[in-house]
Amino acid sequence: MKLLALASLPAMALSLTAPGSPITAQFQVGPNNDPTDTSGCHGEITMLTYANGMNVIKWDLQNCGRKGYHGFHIHSVADFSDGCGSTGGHFNPTSEEHGGTKDQIRHVGDIPQIYVDENGNAKGISEDSKAILNGEFSVVGKPLVIHEGQDDEGEGGEECSKSNGCAGARIACGTVKLVGRQ
Repeated sequence: MKLLALASLPAMALSLTAPGSPITAQFQVGPNNDPTDTSGCHGEITMLTYANGMNVIKWDLQNCGRKGYHGFHIHSVADFSDGCGSTGGHFNPTSEEHGGTKDQIRHVGDIPQIYVDENGNAKGISEDSKAILNGEFSVVGKPLVIHEGQDDEGEGGEECSKSNGCAGARIACGTVKLVGRQ
């Protein structure tokens, strides 16, 4: 019965027509949702959700600030009226505590962090099984936000640790946009 309800979603319908091809989202991020603003963190992100439920996330970003890990999350509200600051908290439709991407209990929007090199650039690939492009908790249309600091993955002991990982200011964002299949 649940499958019938989900089958009406466009992303699920795509999954049923070509099971070997991933559902694909590709979008730009930038300071205050402006990817043409090269004064801060900006670049391209691709997400690929496969029929087995695995989501592959690829990024190529420039000018993202200090060297080290940076919080990388799906947020809940695609409202950019106050730039990245108005995108709400992490996407958390299951009302869980914030955690690391290897934790069973975590927000849907808690995706693997990015690593920024000494030149302020980040290029990489990661996998996640909760932030996917189809199904009941699809992240399509949600904002992806990059933070200035490292996410403590719920282990920091501070008040913000269990809600958002204390990752700091939001330095770039953009909307997850479905483009089809690879």
